[in-house]
Amino acid sequence: IFVSIAIGMVAVVFTVFWNPIIGMIVGLGIYIASVYWENSILIGNYSMIIRNYWVKGEGEIHTVKGILFSIITILFTIAAGSLLIQKKEINRKGKE
Repeated sequence: IFVSIAIGMVAVVFTVFWNPIIGMIVGLGIYIASVYWENSILIGNYSMIIRNYWVKGEGEIHTVKGILFSIITILFTIAAGSLLIQKKEINRKGKE
């Protein structure tokens, strides 16, 4: 669940500040890259049970590491989104 939320939030940040198509491509790109490459940096690997160390017995995809990586990604996207919103002044329309 954390991985899906993290990837969704990354896609939303890209959608709000660039283009909805770019946001969708980034979100899908993370999942597609995770299917082909088993790497702990690709967050989509943590959503696949077959890649997990407990199931496979080898590799670097651990559940705890995935949860921590997802929470860090979620917090980073919240911070980056907040800063970009303040910089872009999206929510300051009626305050003048």
